[in-house]
Amino acid sequence: MVGFDERLVQIIDKLTRDESDLKILPIVGMGGIGKTTLARNVFHHACIVDHFDIRIWFTISQEYRVQEILLGLLNDGEKKWSTGSTSNELGERLYKKLFGRRLSNLAVSLGSQDPYLMDFLDEKNCWNLLSEKVFAQGGFLNPELKQIGKDIAKGCKGLPLALVVIGGLLAKSDMTREYWESVPKNINSFANSEDDEYCLKVLSLTYNSLPIHLKPCFLYMRVFPEDTKIKVSELITLWVAEGFIKPTRGKTLEEIAGKYLKDLIDMNLIFIHKQKASGDIRSIAIHDLLRDLCLRESDRENFIRVPKSTVELH
Repeated sequence: MVGFDERLVQIIDKLTRDESDLKILPIVGMGGIGKTTLARNVFHHACIVDHFDIRIWFTISQEYRVQEILLGLLNDGEKKWSTGSTSNELGERLYKKLFGRRLSNLAVSLGSQDPYLMDFLDEKNCWNLLSEKVFAQGGFLNPELKQIGKDIAKGCKGLPLALVVIGGLLAKSDMTREYWESVPKNINSFANSEDDEYCLKVLSLTYNSLPIHLKPCFLYMRVFPEDTKIKVSELITLWVAEGFIKPTRGKTLEEIAGKYLKDLIDMNLIFIHKQKASGDIRSIAIHDLLRDLCLRESDRENFIRVPKSTVELH
């Protein structure tokens, strides 16, 4: 991904350097700056795959249970242990699984290195990332739009998430000078906002530009707990049941819902988590900040109310 190459090399070097003790290497930075993307690229890099005997990707949300964390680490995708096991039982089993491996020290000694602080992208990488997303499906940039595009990229303040989402918005636009000029004007109106609030306001530009039929589908993402991996088949069933899908002659509601989902993915508001061998999408997810946007906009529009006592969807 644009702007990540140097960071990738630095972290891989830290992780594979010959040291006796294993360390925790926190990657820190504000929301939308690309921490998860960088960590995922490191996790799947050939150097890391070759270096470590065991690699486990596990997401811990703000609200969590110790049993679920231990179970996720232990099973590593295999459903062998039930949630009925105690923390001690799971912890002991996890220790045995890791004992004798390069990760065994993790069970007995966790030191903490200095955190890796994520910097904002510079202007050059901002423009490169934005243009990459605008023309993900091919095409070329009208020369008169290039400077406007650079102004838009600069207005995203080096935040990859803002650049990716605005890129999705521009990719779906009419590519007219008039429309492109309206984007930096809107972005500049947020100039005095704090960083997190600024990012949310930039993201809201894309939401406000969504076709009316896509807005309820996007806002519905709020009902899923943070960091949930959502099965496409279940999501489409829910959208249809809620009455969000507008009938079209010659197509089933499920087919139309699939097109709605693709549009949201193309606009980078939802991302693909897993695909089938056929290329069909198995599951999707949504960035935490975009979910926050769903919460804010749905509350503002009284779109949906989810009582705290409501059983969460999984």
